[in-house]
Amino acid sequence: MQPKQAPVNLNLLSIRQPVTAIVSILHRITGLILFLSLPVLLYFIDLLTANESTAQQAMALYSASLSLRIVFLLVSVSAFHHVLAGVRYLLLDIDIGVTRSSARAMCWAIVVLDIIALPVIGWSML
Repeated sequence: MQPKQAPVNLNLLSIRQPVTAIVSILHRITGLILFLSLPVLLYFIDLLTANESTAQQAMALYSASLSLRIVFLLVSVSAFHHVLAGVRYLLLDIDIGVTRSSARAMCWAIVVLDIIALPVIGWSML
C-alpha cells in the first residue's frame, strides 16, 4: 500500500488566515518596525531637546521632508496597533477574551480601530 500524500501549498498568500492570526502577525511586524525605528526616533528627540536652534532645524527638516513625515506616520500607526494588540494579549493572560468568538470580536475591534486611526493620525501628522 502506498501512503497517501498530503497536499502541499507553499503559497502563503493563497491561504485565508483568520483575523486573530492577522492581528498576531501585524503585532510582530509593528514590534519590528518600532524596534528598527528607535535610532531615528532617538536622534530626532535628541535634536529636539538639545537647544532651540537644533529644535528649529529638526522641525524645518520634518516640514520639508515628505519621506520623513511618512516614516513618522508609519511609526505612529505601528505604535498604535502594537499597543492595542499588546493590551489584547495582556487581557488574554488574565483569561479575558479566550473564547473563539470573543477573541475574533476583539481582533475585529483592533482592525476597525486601526482603520479609523490611520487617517486621523495621518491628517494630524502630514
